Amino acid sequence: MSFAEDPVYGGLRDLRSEPRLRDLLARAWEDWCGSTPEDVRVTWLQSDYQPFVRGWVRVQARVTPSSGEAVSLELALHLFALPELAETVAENGRQLSILPCDGPPMFFRHDLNLVGWTIPNGPDLRTLAHVLKPDSLSMLLEDCLGDCPDPAQYLEPTLHRYMPSERAVVRWRHREGGSSLYARLGDDERSMAAFSNAAKVSKACLDGELGIRSPVPITFHQGLQTMVANWVEGTTLTAQMTGATAMDAFRGAGRALAELHRSTVAPSSFWSADQDCVELTHHLDGVGHALPDLRGRLTQIANALAGRCEQQEPADAVPIHGAPTCGGILYDDGRIGFTRWDTLALGDPLHDAGRMVAHVAYLSGRGMITPDRAFTCIDAFRRGYRQASGEAFDVEKLSWHMAASLLLIGKHHSLRRLADGWEDHIRFVVDEADRVLAGHSAFLRAAARKPVGIGGRAA
Repeated sequence: MSFAEDPVYGGLRDLRSEPRLRDLLARAWEDWCGSTPEDVRVTWLQSDYQPFVRGWVRVQARVTPSSGEAVSLELALHLFALPELAETVAENGRQLSILPCDGPPMFFRHDLNLVGWTIPNGPDLRTLAHVLKPDSLSMLLEDCLGDCPDPAQYLEPTLHRYMPSERAVVRWRHREGGSSLYARLGDDERSMAAFSNAAKVSKACLDGELGIRSPVPITFHQGLQTMVANWVEGTTLTAQMTGATAMDAFRGAGRALAELHRSTVAPSSFWSADQDCVELTHHLDGVGHALPDLRGRLTQIANALAGRCEQQEPADAVPIHGAPTCGGILYDDGRIGFTRWDTLALGDPLHDAGRMVAHVAYLSGRGMITPDRAFTCIDAFRRGYRQASGEAFDVEKLSWHMAASLLLIGKHHSLRRLADGWEDHIRFVVDEADRVLAGHSAFLRAAARKPVGIGGRAA
């Protein structure tokens, strides 16, 4: 079976229909308050798809009741492949629902295997309800030491990013256009690691070791497992790629990562090629379920990567970002900024380089930029990295990291998010990963700036 026979995919596709989504929310509202709303307006924000298991969407809704003022809601709608799992989740949701709220605290559609919650009333990230309160910033800053922001200078919090059971990001904009603040909350271990990593990078910036812009941690609220930091402004490299400053931005990104790799920042976690292989195998299983005609090729690529895994362990581990992409690196007035440091670790610097080159290649494969523009961006990144490090990329090792990153990026950005044309995007990354491992990739050549052949063979 392929995604076409997956009830989860079918449910997500139906929820893409605005009339269907409006009808779903109107019925939920009627069950909750006993009257049909006059009007429901909806906006699709996020989605996540795990083939033949589950999926969810985050939507904004504005409901106009039959009497009274309109109500704005954010909702998370979860779909399940197994009816019994949907029923279990719904029953747990009933026990955890929080009242009062401005919409249905939990609703269940047996016919759709769908459980919906108004955010933040879901069973995960229970602390989000506290962080989204109008006066939450004052509470979060109670134990702040040193030069603390004045909560009165900021607007009410808004939800910026939401990943059920994983993390959420809440933002406070400054009333007079100054720097925003944000809170990152999630499970205990990840939240504390995010705070610790950001603090280490921030210190390196203050000491003049790193010339980047990075979130400066302000405080960590132990009870809510929430970090508060300043918001880094800028335009993503993805948005910069077609602009006049693209080359400066990509050269800057190369220099910034090289500086990090040569810095004394001391992460507490370690990257390993074995971990990447395990993660890749897990994610490719979902891709193979959705597109079974690719399963054999995915297995071959995974085996080829596993066969070269031991060769990827670095002789000298250095601080690496862990997951740099064009969407997570910012450019503003000649300076590079990073939005998060959750994945900071000691590892192979080529892991970062491979992820960056793979993301540019992926964006080209999606048609967001031309191949020639992608080659130019990759070459600028290469030049910036070499300028700051004095070193060229080890192409054979880079090919391993680039191939692995292509497949992971394809899974996360296309399959999970169901971007338009996602099937073609997945096929592109599989084809390109094959070319990379064979030494025939034009994107890899741009990173090497010479004919590429794995093991010394001419491409």
